[in-house]
Amino acid sequence: MRTVKFPIGALFILALSSCFNMDSYLTINGPDSVDYRVVISTPKETSFIIDAIKDSLVRFDRVETAVKNDTTYLTAEVKGIPIDSLTEFGFRVEKVDENTYRIRQESSSSDTTEQTDMMLKSILGQYRITLTVEVKRGKVLEHNANEVKGNLYIWKTTMDRAQLFSPSITIKFRENRIPPAGILLTLSLLILVIGAVILLLRRRT
Repeated sequence: MRTVKFPIGALFILALSSCFNMDSYLTINGPDSVDYRVVISTPKETSFIIDAIKDSLVRFDRVETAVKNDTTYLTAEVKGIPIDSLTEFGFRVEKVDENTYRIRQESSSSDTTEQTDMMLKSILGQYRITLTVEVKRGKVLEHNANEVKGNLYIWKTTMDRAQLFSPSITIKFRENRIPPAGILLTLSLLILVIGAVILLLRRRT
């Protein structure tokens, strides 16, 4: 599990902020194509927090900031990466078998004293973290999402409970190639069709 230290100054900065949210979106197109997007928002007066975070997002293909209704938004996105590459973005990817993957995201632990940890929970309890996984291809075998809407699996928590935030989803992808038995059956049917056509032609002649 990753360790993140929370300086006392950072706690007061966040205390001054009326809203600090992080929403992540993971789209599973298949084992060879996954999209990942993170949106972080904070009031415009504390947008320097966004500037500090932005410098660390070097693995994303696109990182943009925008201001709307006095709120600063940071959007970081990467598209079309192999499912194994999610390990570079804080996920754990386990290949259960040839077509089944288990994806986990472990939350950061806080390296703080008990007093600071209590302060952290009281300050950060109002701030939201969500992860939405959309499965466009494949069958979900198991998950621990808080909510499911069609093919959307949604996890929700607050920053003071981030240590307990460990989303997990197991996905099995369909086989693209024809299995050996299917190949033999296809060839057998093809031979029968060719034989029938040849026999029909002979009868006509």
